[in-house]
Amino acid sequence: MKNDQQLQTEVEHAIGFKSLLNAAAIGVSAKGGIVTLTGTVNSYARKWKAEDAAKNVTGVKALVEAIEVNFGNATDKSDANLALKVLKALKLNFFVPADQIKVMVEDGHVTLSGEVHRDFQKDAAMKSAGNVAGIKVLTNNVVVTAAVPAYF
Repeated sequence: MKNDQQLQTEVEHAIGFKSLLNAAAIGVSAKGGIVTLTGTVNSYARKWKAEDAAKNVTGVKALVEAIEVNFGNATDKSDANLALKVLKALKLNFFVPADQIKVMVEDGHVTLSGEVHRDFQKDAAMKSAGNVAGIKVLTNNVVVTAAVPAYF
């Protein structure tokens, strides 16, 4: 069993290996298998990658996420512009059936909804939208419905 210092170090290393992350910008503490992430990043994608890196470290029992997203001097933070960027990102991903996904934006909170036939399509939509700068919170309410076979 890892002690708190070992767990903290492993999480810091995991975060440091993510290409979009500056490990120095994210604070990590560990106590009894509970890892807390703090700090500020400039995109939702970076926040998501830090969370993903931490929760995949063996020994992490629970993750407390307190990372803030600060967009700095982004020129256009309007919800309308954000919605356009998210829609474009969805359309550019071959694995996302963009015509089946609806995007709602309110105060930087983006919610994806709709129905897809496969889990990987839902995940691809989340990842595509998550890479758009300016998103404060991203919620994926896309539902996976099994495709009906063409034969009976």
